[in-house]
Amino acid sequence: MNGEEKNSVLDLTHRVAPRVCTPEKAVIHVPLQEKLKVVERANKAARGHDRRIRQVRVAYMDIIQDVVMANSEGNLAEDHRESLILAVHAVAAKDDVRQTAYEPVGGCMGFELFEKQPPEDVARLTASRAITMLEAPRASGGRMAVVLSSEAGGTMIHEAVGHGLEADEVLEGLSVYSGRLGDLIASPLYHGIR
Repeated sequence: MNGEEKNSVLDLTHRVAPRVCTPEKAVIHVPLQEKLKVVERANKAARGHDRRIRQVRVAYMDIIQDVVMANSEGNLAEDHRESLILAVHAVAAKDDVRQTAYEPVGGCMGFELFEKQPPEDVARLTASRAITMLEAPRASGGRMAVVLSSEAGGTMIHEAVGHGLEADEVLEGLSVYSGRLGDLIASPLYHGIR
């Protein structure tokens, strides 16, 4: 721009975005006591599943967001979002062996979640997995071929690589990729380099 500053004023056009999520039973209308009962039901079911369950943590979180988005093309959009998450973490123990399991359920929905997925079912599934792990034979170590299911592959890559590539982590110097702009960080085969 030859050192000249260009100012422009955008007339933001309001766009009506389709509602992606319309909860049947909005969490804002559910009394706190009813939410606490969900946590208590999950806790009781997990602890009652097997005497080897030693610790249980149940987390309930509902989120209500009103979001406004504006871009440099002059678009303005608003969105109302409601989501709900219930997560159960169980620790099983036998002698000096400890194993854990974790199961979250929820998403962009309301309190109807618990009609489809009762908290007791989530808790028993979590406790059952912890017990299964407790009874599982010890895995051998060393190098071996790994086959990933289509369900787990993306998650593994995301956890191993994806978080480190998030801009806020890189900018704050918390990523292994910080200060590596322009460096080769993976096998040359992945970059089409021979």
